Amino acid sequence: MALIEVNHLSKQFQVHHLEKRIEVLDDVSFKVENNEFLGILGRSGSGKSTIIKCIYRTYLASSGSILYRSQNLGEVDLVSLSEREVIALRQQELGYVSQFLSVMPRTSAFDLVSKSLMECGVSRDQADEETAKVLTTFRLPSNLWNSYPHSFSGGEKLRLNIAKAIVKRPRLLLLDEPTASLDDDSKQIVREVIETLKTQGTTMIGIFHDLKFIEGLCEQVYRMEEKRVEPWYAH
Repeated sequence: MALIEVNHLSKQFQVHHLEKRIEVLDDVSFKVENNEFLGILGRSGSGKSTIIKCIYRTYLASSGSILYRSQNLGEVDLVSLSEREVIALRQQELGYVSQFLSVMPRTSAFDLVSKSLMECGVSRDQADEETAKVLTTFRLPSNLWNSYPHSFSGGEKLRLNIAKAIVKRPRLLLLDEPTASLDDDSKQIVREVIETLKTQGTTMIGIFHDLKFIEGLCEQVYRMEEKRVEPWYAH
């Protein structure tokens, strides 16, 4: 049974000063079964990230449906779900990794990850224990844990962003260019974590430029063409 099913998804943006609507997605459809990893390829600006953001509800789709089989809410349409329910899903079931790290001022790297876990109802002690494990896994030196992430390198910020998302072991993990600024060693760490998450039952949708990275990871790969996704290959 599919965990998530995207049907006839379209997205337009209104450019008010030009009195113009720009269509980014047109009739996008696909589904991802439980514990599958779907990859989406395509040139920059083709609309790949917009698909991810519509699923996470950073953007509200213009039309179509995104059916998600929630553990807590049952089958829901992410397009029409209330803001309150969307926030609850983000805290408990959905993970999102973007290329950019957004952090509240004066929040340390350690607290950023630990608070992410406590949102799920995990105790402070357990959250701190899990945070130390995941930061060590992603090779963030312990002398950085209590530092503010704005001082981190691009690669360190991205690794922290991934750590924050995966520490909750989300049911559905959305990845927007998760290896964009990582060196080969860091990419290998991310790959190993993704493989572990798959064994634990996490379903994933990811956007990539690095074809070598996704080789052997994805059950399905789609290519973005003319505002739509077309199957490229499936295992």
